[in-house]
Amino acid sequence: NRIGDQAAISALTYNRAALRVSSARLSAINAPASSEEVARVWAEVRSATNYHVVANAKSLDHLLGSARVGVFILQQNYRLAIEEINRILATYAVPKGTGEHLLLLADRALSLAAIGDRNEAVSQIAAASGCELDVLSPDDAALVGWSLFQAKSIIEDDVSAGRFLVLAQAKLKQHQSSVGDLLTGISAYSDF
Repeated sequence: NRIGDQAAISALTYNRAALRVSSARLSAINAPASSEEVARVWAEVRSATNYHVVANAKSLDHLLGSARVGVFILQQNYRLAIEEINRILATYAVPKGTGEHLLLLADRALSLAAIGDRNEAVSQIAAASGCELDVLSPDDAALVGWSLFQAKSIIEDDVSAGRFLVLAQAKLKQHQSSVGDLLTGISAYSDF
């Protein structure tokens, strides 16, 4: 802060908020997030967004937008999620085929299904599930699979939703295993 590196501080505040959103969403695969947890996550995202605006930074706009979408999904505020997703995708800042892009498509599918727009939801499910989900990082694949499972479950009570649930659960386990391995590896350097 003393040397005026607002971009670095903005990145640090964003990273903390993004990790909280991701962690809360991954945990929600097994059990819905509490309203207190969602409020804490939303406060982190608002703080990061506010700093980003005050610092007049632009580089993290779409990433902060994606973090806001994650909170809206946790809040089940699907109309705001759709608005934010549409705003982000209209900027063309998110590279197609990335975990962020596919999660936005899956979240839009879930949001459209939740508000009753079945036809558009089906189209979004097809767009997201037509991509190679196995090449995503395990955490991204788990979240994409979970949103697609929820969307499919809302619009169709059919067995095909189950494949997304299996994907989400398998990728979540893989992610948890990787995190556990990393924590074990760094525990020797911890002074806790």
